[in-house]
Amino acid sequence: MEGYDQYEQAVYTWPRQDCSQLEEMWTWRYEDPEQVKALLEVRDGERLADVGCGSGYYTFQLAELVGPQGRVYALDVQEEAISDLRRRLAELPQLASRVTSAVNAVDDLGLEPQSVDVMLLAHLDFYLYPPLRPENRRLLASCAEALVPGGRLLVVQYLGQLDRDTASREIKAALAEAGLISTFDQPGASEPVLYLGFERGS
Repeated sequence: MEGYDQYEQAVYTWPRQDCSQLEEMWTWRYEDPEQVKALLEVRDGERLADVGCGSGYYTFQLAELVGPQGRVYALDVQEEAISDLRRRLAELPQLASRVTSAVNAVDDLGLEPQSVDVMLLAHLDFYLYPPLRPENRRLLASCAEALVPGGRLLVVQYLGQLDRDTASREIKAALAEAGLISTFDQPGASEPVLYLGFERGS
């Protein structure tokens, strides 16, 4: 559990600096945002949950994709991240009208059942350190519950030094336990990044 404890210490302590600059530096180095958006296949008017949104690196791009009739739920366990996101949203009122931001509990997204069409889980990390903790299981179950039948979920995961096959197997097992069906397993252009697709059954 040493790896998970180090992750947990990092993830719940947001750096005391501009979060958005850190996110952009990290994301552009290790993954392709255009590939992420293509894999999400977001349609105009859809409802999308950006789980672990941070200060909104993907939130703003997804708000453009859903259009004026769509909705993005930007969720994070870190109050500092959501505060930074809201500060940035205040400067972009057209996109802000499409975004609902909230601090979620560690074990529950707080979304209504079958309320979103698409979900993005970028770098949540905890499923890489089995066994899952009870709060992890409840969080993933709430993800599945929030999706409409046929709803789509994309996991984007930085692997670091972890073995790709092992990481893929652990993530698939965690999401299968939550009731989701694996639909694709695609490597990123950058070797340390993994893209996994899932779907809620009808």
